[in-house]
Amino acid sequence: LKSKLYLNRRGVGARSTAPTKQYVVGTLWFEVLYDIVITSMPERYSRDEVREHYMTYANPSTGLLPVDRVYDVIAKLGRPGVKFDEFARFVKNLGMQVDTPTLRVAFNRVDIDQTFTLDLEDVELGITLLLRTVFPKLVLQKIGLSTEQIVRHAAFWLSVLAVIFFFLIMSFMSLVSSRGSPVASSLQ
Repeated sequence: LKSKLYLNRRGVGARSTAPTKQYVVGTLWFEVLYDIVITSMPERYSRDEVREHYMTYANPSTGLLPVDRVYDVIAKLGRPGVKFDEFARFVKNLGMQVDTPTLRVAFNRVDIDQTFTLDLEDVELGITLLLRTVFPKLVLQKIGLSTEQIVRHAAFWLSVLAVIFFFLIMSFMSLVSSRGSPVASSLQ
């Protein structure tokens, strides 16, 4: 489906010999674009900065911006906040050695609004998420402990404590019980 770039305006009469005027369709003036940017973007940009991006996409013959290029101008202006690469660099500068897939998971969990940027609170939440979930796993992995080893070690020490407790219970029972019983004499 192709639309005409120009609309013709005919004269008042049905058959006019006057030249027709042409109007450009599907384009925006700078002021309209600037209004769109101000109302849709959370950060305020200067008129000069928006005009610079406007002029890179504007039609040189008309000076107007095609409507399908509005998104490109907004994308060039960017979104405020920390993007993934900056977040990864920030974590690395903190001295944390985290692989890229783990950072990507933490970044995506915190980026709830799916703008692919994090504001200050989101960055703090991302670092907290890394410290509480990722780093305990990394520490266990670094020292060579797995979940099975931890469970085996804990079960061993619980069984040792159970034997000691059982021995103490039996010792107290033998002291309290009567002297002539065969159980008491066998325990002693």
